[in-house]
Amino acid sequence: QYYKNILDPNGFMRPKYNGAWWEPFDPTEVNNNYTEANSWQYSTYVPQDFTNYIALHGGETVTARFLDSLFFTTTRLAGRHQADVTGLIGQYAHGNEPSHHAAYLYNYVGQPWKTQHLVRKIMNEFYTSQPDGLIGNEDCGQMSAWLVFSAVGFYPVCPGDNKYVFGSPLFEKMTVKLENGKEIVVIAKNQSTKNVYVQSVMLNGKPYSKSYITFDDIKNGAVLEFVMGGEPNKKFGVDIKNRPVNEITPSITVAPIVSPMQRSFKDSVLITFSLYQPSFSEQKSFKYPSQTDKIYYTIDGTEPTQSSLEYTKPFVITSDVVVKVVSWNPTTGLSKPVEAKYFVGKRDKTIKYITKYNPQYTADGDEGLIDHIRGTENYRLGGWQSFYGNDCEVIIDLLKVKDINEVGAGFLQDVRSWIWFPKEFIVEISIDGVNFEPYGTYQNNHYVQDYRLMVQDFVVEKKATARYIRIKATNFGTIPAWHLGDGNPSHLFIDEIFVK
Repeated sequence: QYYKNILDPNGFMRPKYNGAWWEPFDPTEVNNNYTEANSWQYSTYVPQDFTNYIALHGGETVTARFLDSLFFTTTRLAGRHQADVTGLIGQYAHGNEPSHHAAYLYNYVGQPWKTQHLVRKIMNEFYTSQPDGLIGNEDCGQMSAWLVFSAVGFYPVCPGDNKYVFGSPLFEKMTVKLENGKEIVVIAKNQSTKNVYVQSVMLNGKPYSKSYITFDDIKNGAVLEFVMGGEPNKKFGVDIKNRPVNEITPSITVAPIVSPMQRSFKDSVLITFSLYQPSFSEQKSFKYPSQTDKIYYTIDGTEPTQSSLEYTKPFVITSDVVVKVVSWNPTTGLSKPVEAKYFVGKRDKTIKYITKYNPQYTADGDEGLIDHIRGTENYRLGGWQSFYGNDCEVIIDLLKVKDINEVGAGFLQDVRSWIWFPKEFIVEISIDGVNFEPYGTYQNNHYVQDYRLMVQDFVVEKKATARYIRIKATNFGTIPAWHLGDGNPSHLFIDEIFVK
């Protein structure tokens, strides 16, 4: 159920950073926050609890509209190229397994005819008998398994559950032989390339009104008869009692959202907490069972309880603080604690970017390299800026002329993840910000095929006087042939620039 803590008000599974929603956020972007996909392709991936997901999303109409947007949006993929994200219908990617259940979800919101249309479309357009007849990576047989189940006419939306959700059977008759010697016979009357919509169903000779069957219905053999037609039957499987249900009970309490995301501030910062509310809801007063009633917090690093400070309005902090916050509901209890750290940054310099960092790795934004906050070895947690395929070049303004003894920056190398130390760390200085002169260069002599995870400061030492410092860290360049990423650009990761 933890997905409830990363479902944003617009219905997207969205990363968080420092307890806050990640900004900037683009659901079409393929990035490090999602495994071989983007937010669109993971945002409905809760088959184990989809009934509660519908409620949390704002109701069945809102959820159906979201599914429509998934399949029929005209937006394009953004972010890095990902070979697995293929077979696109809107933002749905049939070439990658996280999407495979999505076409069947219309059954859960009372619009099964849309499932029937999409499933048949996918079978007809994304599978052929040619050597390249699969639209994506087979991945242990899942591409073929989806086709086999869908051709039979039903699909296990939630693995491990006992329900098989109806789609659109592809053949006039199919027989499935079970290990116990029994047979499941599936008949699709009037089936054709145009007659893709289910008009009615019979199970073992009796009318059947549900849009799914269970394992118990078929484990000892069964005859399942579909009558197909060219127009949707918008009555079949529509009633709530005839829809599949997948839910986990009891619910968890959804954790609060913290703001702001940025950890460093100048003099003071306003801290706010909020509870989850969908942007669109069918109910005038939305009340999800796990929506919480109260928020409790601490600012001394201790774990919050119901005896801690109760949040009633935003508050201001003026010093380094570790905020921990929970939400509480009388039925579901306390949420998991959320931690956010804030630091008073020494605003002793400003930064101007000549080359821009990659939006996937921002380290708190434009001041991330001068906020006196260092990154950890786990770059996925934030704290690092990436310069993907280009150099890092910036100008530091010390705000006045100062004596300096050294200039340095922190870098990370993780060759498996396409991240290398820079080839050179070049420093130039200036009094007026126009005329620069060499200060020094740090040459990187690390072995480029060293697969160890390493973090190191590159430092140039020299006594000088300057106000402006121009820094250039040169990117490793195109990934060489000995690496699996051969031919792709490489990352340069930097967490902080310091001047002493």
